[in-house]
Amino acid sequence: MPAPSPTGFVSLYLDRLATTVANSAAFRTLVGAASVSAAKAFVKCEGTGLARPRCIVNYGDNYRLWHRSGGGDVTGRLLALFEIDVPAAYLNPIDYDAALWDFRNTVGTILQEMHAATRPTAFVDGCLSIAYLELGGEELLTDPETATQYLSGLIEIEVQGAV
Repeated sequence: MPAPSPTGFVSLYLDRLATTVANSAAFRTLVGAASVSAAKAFVKCEGTGLARPRCIVNYGDNYRLWHRSGGGDVTGRLLALFEIDVPAAYLNPIDYDAALWDFRNTVGTILQEMHAATRPTAFVDGCLSIAYLELGGEELLTDPETATQYLSGLIEIEVQGAV
């Protein structure tokens, strides 16, 4: 059975975050997707069974719906966890510094494109209204099933917008 379409402020904003990530040309290149819809297949609410590279989206602290005169606003943090395998050029032995710079370059470009897509002058339909992006930390991990080394970086995204 296909997944239901996202509705309401709980699932709709995670879907908008997935669209914002998939809208990035750098993310589409990273995952080898020709379109936003194809790239969204690499953005999920959990990572079980999803190959890397991938982005896992979820809620952070203080995510809430509040009412104001004339409507409601969503405010708070969403999370995007980017996981990317260490390129073969930086393995055996691992060159952690070079792998980290490569990861930062890739994720940094994705974040720039996400932020650009949410500016009022260049807003892309279906994307989030992002107040700011914050890097929460990076780490080198080893996949317990495949022994593949990969880098993981958590991004905190402050959102604001009408429902």
